[in-house]
Amino acid sequence: MIQMRRKDKEMPTEAAVKILETNNYGTLAFMGEDGYPQSLPVNYVYIDGKIVIHGAKSGHKARVFENPCKVSFTVVSSNKLKLEDFNTYFESVMAFGIIKTLEGKEKDEIHYAWINKLAAKALDKKLIDDYYNSALAHTNVYAIELDYISGKTTNKNKK
Repeated sequence: MIQMRRKDKEMPTEAAVKILETNNYGTLAFMGEDGYPQSLPVNYVYIDGKIVIHGAKSGHKARVFENPCKVSFTVVSSNKLKLEDFNTYFESVMAFGIIKTLEGKEKDEIHYAWINKLAAKALDKKLIDDYYNSALAHTNVYAIELDYISGKTTNKNKK
């Protein structure tokens, strides 16, 4: 586990989890097929203590995540440059864990929950169900089982 050097900027775990729960976009870092580290921007949801993403059944992600592997995931929930004091006020979370491709009932349930969490406010249930049924056959669902998360903020008592 990476220890944060600036303990004064460390955020409580509960606050870091809240950031994961309330955002839907982050970057997934992993070692690519070609040996280069990669950071892939992705939509995600945080469900049952896991970060969940999806992708096509073929392609780069499908090949890289065919077997469980270590990844990191970053979300920046706010970022404001303050030129008057040469500072940046931000909140961010880094999560570390093992990503795996979900299968069977677990895949079905998490995929449906993923769609509902992202679209429930904008779409009615029939549209969600239609999308779920049409997408499931050609979609992989991946879950990052978290080993640990670390939140950092410079927003404490700053406006």
